[in-house]
Formats: sequence, C-alpha cells, structure tokens
Amino acid sequence: MGRIDRYYIVAAATYLVIGLCLGIGMGITENFQLVAVHAHINLVGWASLGLYGLTIRAFPELGASKLAPWQFGVANLGAITFLPGIALAVTQTTQVLAIVGSLIWLLGALLFLAMCIGLARNGRQPRDRTPR
Repeated sequence: MGRIDRYYIVAAATYLVIGLCLGIGMGITENFQLVAVHAHINLVGWASLGLYGLTIRAFPELGASKLAPWQFGVANLGAITFLPGIALAVTQTTQVLAIVGSLIWLLGALLFLAMCIGLARNGRQPRDRTPR
C-alpha cells in the first residue's frame, strides 16, 4: 500500500468534511436528532483515522507491517458500517448495523494494537554512540 499514512489522512479529511456538513445541516434546520452521529463521525472518522495515519507517519515500521493493509481495510470498513449504523439506531430503524460496525471497528483497533506490540518487540535498536 505504499504510503498508508497518506490514505489515512485522506480518509480522515473526508470524514471531517462529512461531519462538518452534518453539523452545519443540523444547525440550519435546528434538528439535532443525529448529534451522536455527528460526534462519532468526528471521533471515529476524523480523529481516530487521522491519529492512525499520524502514528504510522511517526513510526514507518507500522506501515511496513504485514497487518497494516488489513488494519487499514478493517478500520475503514468499520467506520463506513458503524457510522450509518448509529444513524439507523438513533432513528430507531435498526441497531444491527451499529453493532456489526462497532465490532468491525474494534477488530481494526485490535489489529492496530497488535501492530504496536510488534513495533515495541521488534523495533529498531538504538545506534551505538560509543566513540571509536
């Protein structure tokens, strides 16, 4: 996937714009029924995906992990199922999509945790700075 950090940043920025549009729309119509959706779009989409991207930028070894493309896919699948799922739950249509999406999102977080544990275990060794 090359520069997976950049894909995370683009995804996060997309969710930022979606969250802002939803928030502005709620303000204009003075209908705040979807405020939980707005908050989760900003938290899951903008903040979490953005932090994944910035963390991978700071630690490129994470992006080189064999789990990285899987984690990216699972996290994004979780976001695009969980967020509409919250809207459906709030409007009392169904909770199923929110439950499934949240579990997929959790799996993405667990994959990221596994990547971080791998980084801690196999990270670069500090250079020997002893004068020669």
